[in-house]
Order: sequence, then C-alpha cells, then structure tokens
Amino acid sequence: MQTQANSLYYNIYTDIKEQILHGELNTGDRLPSEAELEKLYGASRAPVRQALAMLEQEAFLLRRQGRGTFVTDRRKQSHWLFSSGFSKDIERDFDSVSSKTLWVRMEKPDDDVKQVLALSDDQQVIHIHRLRYLKDIPMFSMHNYVRGSLGIEVFKRAGDFFIISEILEGNFHIVSQRAEEEIRAASADDVTSEELQVPAGFPLLNIKRVYYTANDKTVYMSRYQVRTDYWSHKTIYYTDD
Repeated sequence: MQTQANSLYYNIYTDIKEQILHGELNTGDRLPSEAELEKLYGASRAPVRQALAMLEQEAFLLRRQGRGTFVTDRRKQSHWLFSSGFSKDIERDFDSVSSKTLWVRMEKPDDDVKQVLALSDDQQVIHIHRLRYLKDIPMFSMHNYVRGSLGIEVFKRAGDFFIISEILEGNFHIVSQRAEEEIRAASADDVTSEELQVPAGFPLLNIKRVYYTANDKTVYMSRYQVRTDYWSHKTIYYTDD
C-alpha cells in the first residue's frame, strides 16, 4: 500500500514547497506549466494537479486561469491568522505552521452553533475538524462550522486546507470582514489530550470566533482549543494620541 510519504504527488508537493521555503522560488514567480511539470517530475497530470492543489490550499500558490500558477505572499493570503492574539508567534514561526483535516461531516448543530448561524430546527451544519501544527507539535484543535446549504463536497475535496476563509471566498464569493473572539480557560479532556499530545487535565485556552460579512451576516463559527505551553495569547491596544 502506497503511503502519502512515498506517493508521487506528495514528492512533487514537498519539492515545490521546499523551493519556496528556501527562497529558490519567490513571491510572484511563475511556475512551469502543468505539462512542463509532468516532464520535469516524470509524472502524469493527476499527481501534478494534486500537488498544486495542496500547495494552493496551504496558500503557497495562486492559480489564475489563463495566466498560470504563481508563488503567493503567503502571509497576505492568510491574513486572518494574523488577526488573533497569536499573531506575533504565528508571524515568527509561520513557515513551520501547517494544518491537517481530521474529518468533515454534516450534523445537527448544538444550540450555540444554531443560534450563531441563525439556523432553523431542520437545518444542518457542516462540521470540519482540523489540527494546526507547529512543526510536528499539534498546537490547535479546531472545529469550524458553516451552513449545510453550502454543500459538503467542496470542503471534503479541500483536504488539508490552511484557512477556511479562502475556501469560502474562492468557491462561494463569501468574504469575512470582521471577527469576534471569546476566550475561556479549559482543560484537556481525553479526546483533546490525545489530539494535542498533552496529559488529560492540561490547561488550554478555549477560543470561540465568529466571522461576519461587511453587512454583519454571520459567515462561519470556529472553536479552538489551544495548548498553553508554547505560544501566548497577546492583545495589542492602540490610541489616537
């Protein structure tokens, strides 16, 4: 059985990603065409497209129809990551941050999700569960909730995507303009302790974020449980003086 680590598409993905991270490919650089990449890697079209799709989902690449595939300014593509209390730590360690999708499923929302997304009793929610890593350390256990009416297949196809806002904007033209955040103390239960590789009862931050459009319609809701032993949640205040 072929594993991800030795599959052809993953080797292509890793090679291009390493070129970007090591500065061999820079922001704005255009990649060779798919046909040229097929020759370069001795691969068929499918693994090349799969590798490019993974890199686009992680905001390393931007594919423009009729123009080609370009290396992005990943920090600009992932601006919502830098709009949290972890922005300084994320900016410092950005090239070591990655995400993994554990599962995507349709389900009946709990009362909090139902109220935030303004769902009726018979409406379901798409629940996406992911982990965010710092190198090989699981830092965030993330639960994203979007309206079931959007359709689950787009999110299933997205794989290990980096930022959900980019999927919503790219596929549905839904743009988040602001977010509200609530933070509470929590401790790791048995499931979360296994996911985040910490003992049961370990102190965590429990974060709830709600994203809105410019006209204050709710876009989606996220719940995060975050380890407290690596990064610190910081708030920066400004005045007009």
